[in-house]
Amino acid sequence: MSRGCQVWDSNLIAYPDGALSQNRSGMACVWTSMNMGGDHSLLPCARGRPVDWALDRFCHNKETYTNNTCVTHTHQAFEYDMFSAADLAEYGPHNSTFPFTARNKFYSSQKFEFQGMWGHGEAMANGVDVGGEVHPEMGKAQLEDAARALLGLD
Repeated sequence: MSRGCQVWDSNLIAYPDGALSQNRSGMACVWTSMNMGGDHSLLPCARGRPVDWALDRFCHNKETYTNNTCVTHTHQAFEYDMFSAADLAEYGPHNSTFPFTARNKFYSSQKFEFQGMWGHGEAMANGVDVGGEVHPEMGKAQLEDAARALLGLD
């Protein structure tokens, strides 16, 4: 694994936005500060070799978020600070500046909208959470069952 990588895989994230009764702004399921500019020559994607982006997932801003389940009341699934659609168009979704996100499941009372621009299908087409799923917010019993399954207690 590359130095400085952040890997989230197969987790259950319950209400990163906080309880509805709390006076708290909370967080999205995935928050990243992606820096599209700068010298990326030392990252694996920039070494002039062919890259299978699905396997070489650490090319993506050295952040990987895969196979997770997130339940939220009010926040969007993804929040990319400093996101730039123009940079995405220039560099593409499979370079060193874009986090690798795939096969995640989001349960929310909010309609999925990436950066106020795209629904889930369009986000996936642009490299965001390929193979992911979006569902209505789960209830307490469903969440309890998901936690038990993750811990092997079912």
